[in-house]
Amino acid sequence: MIENGTWNIPYVININTNDSKPLAGPWDKDTNSIFGKIEYDDGKIHLTQADFATGLYIITKTGIYVLEENINSSMGIAIDSDNVTIDGNGFYMNTSGVSTFMGSYENITIKNLGLNCDNGLNLANADNVTISSCVFLVTNAGIVADGENIVISSCNFTGIDNGWGINIISMQNGTITGCKFNNLMIGINTQGESAIGNCTITYNEFIENSWGLNLNGEYNWIYLNNFESNTWANFNYDSTFTNYFHSPVLTYKYDGVVYEGRLGNYYVGEELGTSVLGIFDKPYGIVPLIPR
Repeated sequence: MIENGTWNIPYVININTNDSKPLAGPWDKDTNSIFGKIEYDDGKIHLTQADFATGLYIITKTGIYVLEENINSSMGIAIDSDNVTIDGNGFYMNTSGVSTFMGSYENITIKNLGLNCDNGLNLANADNVTISSCVFLVTNAGIVADGENIVISSCNFTGIDNGWGINIISMQNGTITGCKFNNLMIGINTQGESAIGNCTITYNEFIENSWGLNLNGEYNWIYLNNFESNTWANFNYDSTFTNYFHSPVLTYKYDGVVYEGRLGNYYVGEELGTSVLGIFDKPYGIVPLIPR
């Protein structure tokens, strides 16, 4: 009999004892436990591999869903409810990721999740979405985004077989910040002439991709990003005609001097003065006569 995880009747093992009793493992996770799955009392839904035994796990209720181990499922998770949080808890979903089901959804949060699959997050018709501190090992697309008020922050996208870090079907009033894009076909890709509008892309790193940024749409702000060693291009040139590759006017101090101007992007390997869209070794104000 076990009380609070401890056998209440001790027994002695000597060198001649053939011990056939299982060890009492912490959290009842030993394979011989008679208690089955752990029952938590924190109001959250805790997911293990057992929840995917029949394939696709469909979220139909508002709540917080927490992974308790790496998940290897060919079907993954489908979200069919508003007001859902998925906390990866530092674990990976392998083979298949997370997608919205067949409706329109809002207030979706996904955080602390690793995704090692063809399509990590496929969030169609989803508004008010927050994705943070996730890791994507990309073979096709890390995130497919389609909605308004989407915030993607502090995520890492690494290409395993090229692929796109973020593929934007449509995004209005969104933010992509503090992310790293490496070894991808395209770091951030947009589809359609007005796929993205009134969004801010800032403090990201685009390093050793084929394309850093393929941007369609208008009235987007792109600044304080780092572009380095992207073999084909840092971004598509025509995007500079309808978007702002600099910040709004700011007042800031650098090296004891107060500046009023705009902050651009950093292009590693370019000589100071070869670009009018970025900053290099230090910030500078953009002269009104210089096109931007």
